[in-house]
Amino acid sequence: MNIINMVKKYQKKKKKQAVKEEMKQMIPTLRSALHEVTSSLDELNGLLKKITRS
Repeated sequence: MNIINMVKKYQKKKKKQAVKEEMKQMIPTLRSALHEVTSSLDELNGLLKKITRS
């Protein structure tokens, strides 16, 4: 394997690692957004139940 191919392979590996790290950092943000959406849906569901009962 020549040097150019080795460098390209190394750069590709580093890019993958950077993307993985970025994804790991996004997880808490995505979790909190999902929690917020779920809470809002629960609240909306409760309001709809009140409306349909009356």
